[in-house]
Amino acid sequence: MATAVVVALVVARCCMPLARAAPVLDPDMGVLESLASEWSEVNGTSTWSRGRDCESMALVRCDGDGHVIALNVVHRDPHEIYLPETITGFTHLTMLSITDSFLIGPLPAAIFTMPNLKHLNLSHCVLSGNLPDAVGLATGLQTLDLYYNQLEALPASLGNLTTLTHLGLGHNWFFGSLPDSLSKLSSLVYLSANRNGLNGSIPQFLGNLHRLTYLGLSDNTLSGSLPAFLGNLSSLVHLSASQSTLSGSIPEELGNLHCLTYLTLSHQKLSGAIPESIGALTNLEYLDLKFNRLTGTIPASIANLTRLTELVLSNNFLAGSLPAALSALTNLEEVSLP
Repeated sequence: MATAVVVALVVARCCMPLARAAPVLDPDMGVLESLASEWSEVNGTSTWSRGRDCESMALVRCDGDGHVIALNVVHRDPHEIYLPETITGFTHLTMLSITDSFLIGPLPAAIFTMPNLKHLNLSHCVLSGNLPDAVGLATGLQTLDLYYNQLEALPASLGNLTTLTHLGLGHNWFFGSLPDSLSKLSSLVYLSANRNGLNGSIPQFLGNLHRLTYLGLSDNTLSGSLPAFLGNLSSLVHLSASQSTLSGSIPEELGNLHCLTYLTLSHQKLSGAIPESIGALTNLEYLDLKFNRLTGTIPASIANLTRLTELVLSNNFLAGSLPAALSALTNLEEVSLP
C-alpha cells in the first residue's frame, strides 16, 4: 500500500506543469529595451524586445519576481559600444559582466551606485581614463575584474570595498603605487596588478592581507628589496613578482609560505644566495628565478621540492656542482640550470 502511494505521488508530480518564471517587470523591461537600442550590434540583445519572458532572453537572468539580476554580455564585433547610465535602472542587479567587447570610454560613476551589485567584470575591453572615486560607493562588491583595459588611476576609495575577495587590475595603465587604503581589504583572497606601471617599493600593507592566496605584481617598475613581510602570507598559493627592478637578497621568510605552488621572481636584480629555506616550500610545482644576479651554490634543500614540475635557475652567477639529490625530483618536466 505504501509503495502504491509513493508511485501515485511521483506520477502526480511528473504530470504537474512546471512553474514559469514571472514576466520581467516594467522598470527592468524599460531598461532592457533602452539597452537593446543602444547595443543593437550586440548578438542576443534583439531578444530583449520580444515579450517579457526572461527565459527566452539571451544574456539575461531574472529572479522569481521578474527582476533582472544578472547581465552577461560578450561583444567581439568591432562596432564600439558604451556603458550607458540607464543600466543603473536595474536596481536588483547583482552581477554585471561585459567582457571581450569593444566597450570604450570612461567608466560612468553611476555604475557604482547600483545598490545590490556584488560582481562586476569589465575585463578585456577598451575602457580608458581614471577609475572613478565613486567606485568606493559599491560597498557590497565581492569581485571586481578590470583586466586588459586602458585605465590609468587607482583611487583611495577602493579601500571602502571591505567585502571584496577578488580584485583584478592587471594589464592596464595604472601608475604610481597601490593605494595604502587597500590595507582595509582584509577579506581579499585574490589580487592581481600584473602589467601596469606601478613603481616604488612593494607596499608594506600587503603583508597584513592574510587571506591572500594569489598575489600578482609582475611586469611593473617596482624597486627596492623583496620584503620579508611577504612571508606572513601563509595562505599564499601563487606569488609572481617578476620583471621589475627589485634588488637585494631573497628573504629567508619566503620559506614560511608552505601552501605555495607557484613562485616566479625572474628578470630582477636579486643577488646573494638562494636561501636554504626554499626547501620548506614542499608544495611548490613551479620555481623560476632566471635572469637575476644570484650567486653561490644551489642549496641541497631544493631536493625537498618533490612536486616540482618546472625549475628555472638560468642566467645567474651560480657556481658549484648540482646537488646529487636533484635526481629525486622525479616530477620535473622542464629544467633550466646554470
